Amino acid sequence: MAKAFKLPWTNIAGKLIPRALLGTSPMIAAGQFGYRSLEYYMKFVVRAKGVVELFEHAFGREVTGVQLLPYPHVVRGLLEASKRTGVSPVIVLTVLPEQGVDEVAELVEALDVRLLLLHAAVADTRRPGLVGERLDELRELGLPVGVATHSPVKTIRFFMEERLRVDAVMAPLNPRGLFMGDREEALRLYEAYGKPIIAKKVLGAGRIPPREAIPYAYSQGYVASIAVGVASPRELDETFNVIARTLGEPP
Repeated sequence: MAKAFKLPWTNIAGKLIPRALLGTSPMIAAGQFGYRSLEYYMKFVVRAKGVVELFEHAFGREVTGVQLLPYPHVVRGLLEASKRTGVSPVIVLTVLPEQGVDEVAELVEALDVRLLLLHAAVADTRRPGLVGERLDELRELGLPVGVATHSPVKTIRFFMEERLRVDAVMAPLNPRGLFMGDREEALRLYEAYGKPIIAKKVLGAGRIPPREAIPYAYSQGYVASIAVGVASPRELDETFNVIARTLGEPP
């Protein structure tokens, strides 16, 4: 039997989350994966059992932090894997634009949610009224609230200028600057903003090897955690082996 990963934790606004999270973008066949999106669609959306199997493998290796995109088939797979393994995963929940606060509250009730992230489709509008109202609604659920962004330079500038209160930012970060826009300016703003960063697109949607991308992400002092999506047990083992070694916790 494979050994469990022993990953450290970090504190964001009084809530503990693992320093590495299993991302769920492959499970929704996100377009960022290019030609592989169709493969992922067949593997995880058409064959929803694939979601259960990947979560089961992750939980068996004590990868229990999940950055959850709450599409129905992903939530169902997560709950089924939790039931089968007896593991209650720690959730960083990305709130979809169409989700009302009551629906989010139901997920908070059903899962161990530690942090809510306003989806980039809302945050990146940079409309003060809309964004501020959504943040206030989510904060009423009694959890730390952050934002996700696909446009870190413009959106972080917006949050700094508007002085909107957030507890964390999930933003793209990788050594090649993929999905980051102006890489140097993004890095400067991550540092200047002073909020914990949950790094996403660390592997550049599969374009960057883990051994190159992961040590780089953790070398940035403002990175509290990273979210990495994988599409198979083998990819999970390879990726989290690098994470464990980088964090000084060999598997």
